[in-house]
Amino acid sequence: MDKKQIISLLETQLAAGTITRDDLSALASGEAMPVVSTVSAPYTTSTPTAAVPQKQEGNHSKYVVYALYAIGAVTALAGITILIAQNWEQIGFLGRVLVTAGIAFVSYAIALLLGKHEHRVIAQVLFAISAGLAPLGVYVFLEEMRVDFTLETQMLIAGMLAVIYGAALLVSKRPLLVLVTTAFATWLYWAYVFQILTNAASFEEEMLKWASIVSGVAYICIGYGYRALSTIEDSVDKRAVVGFLYTLGTLAVLGGASMLGGVFDLAFIGLLFVTFYASVFLRSRGMLGLSAIFLIVHLIKLTGLYFVGSLGWPIALIGIGFLVIGVGYGTYYLNRHFIAAK
Repeated sequence: MDKKQIISLLETQLAAGTITRDDLSALASGEAMPVVSTVSAPYTTSTPTAAVPQKQEGNHSKYVVYALYAIGAVTALAGITILIAQNWEQIGFLGRVLVTAGIAFVSYAIALLLGKHEHRVIAQVLFAISAGLAPLGVYVFLEEMRVDFTLETQMLIAGMLAVIYGAALLVSKRPLLVLVTTAFATWLYWAYVFQILTNAASFEEEMLKWASIVSGVAYICIGYGYRALSTIEDSVDKRAVVGFLYTLGTLAVLGGASMLGGVFDLAFIGLLFVTFYASVFLRSRGMLGLSAIFLIVHLIKLTGLYFVGSLGWPIALIGIGFLVIGVGYGTYYLNRHFIAAK
């Protein structure tokens, strides 16, 4: 290696930050200096510095494609709905069925055939279109057959759709189908609940609150079971589905429990701390945030019920203010050290 090549190599290492001018000064003064990093630097530093921007650029373009898929799916569903609404009489029964149930069936079949990993996003978009049109197609068919859309009929439809899309989940293992199947199962569940209330002697609002709690627990269990038992790799889609189920379940449980009132007001505080612990165990930011919000609202609610109009009310408000600050810091601490750190 001649003098020019040595100077060129040193300039390259200076630009890359592998060596500094102090290192060169130490070398010139005869002090000891590690040589391994200088020699190996051209082979170890050039590849990562070139790869990082390409990876970031690839991620950005991937998210843009995902957004376009989602916008396209929503636009297609809106267009089909408007087409049916504006031309209900003109297109006739066959046209309505083809536009709704026909497109739903074709989208379902194509999505099932797209089994390769690189087609997973477009397959999920097609499943979403199919799931959005399938109930409408069934309704159009029943309307033409003069079948009343009763609760019993809804239970039958919801059960059939849950089985159909549950089978697609087992075959294709697309994370979106977990939400689709859960949505149809939820429809079946609430139709059954309202069917019981309709046949009861009096409408019991308490039953709706407990039914909400049961559904929330079911959502959390579905999310945990899917995360633990699923053979799908830990992808962004899978984490998003699990996180959504945890958040939705927490909202249903805490929303229903907060409206029970009476002796359950004190038990609700214990439930809140259970959800705080569960958010750490399940690593769910949504559950943690909702638990903090419900705790703050519940403390303010108790203050208004038992201290308003008395001398202790402003004192209680001061205490609540500091408690809210503590809850905020505790939420931040739990998220940073026990959820985000994992």
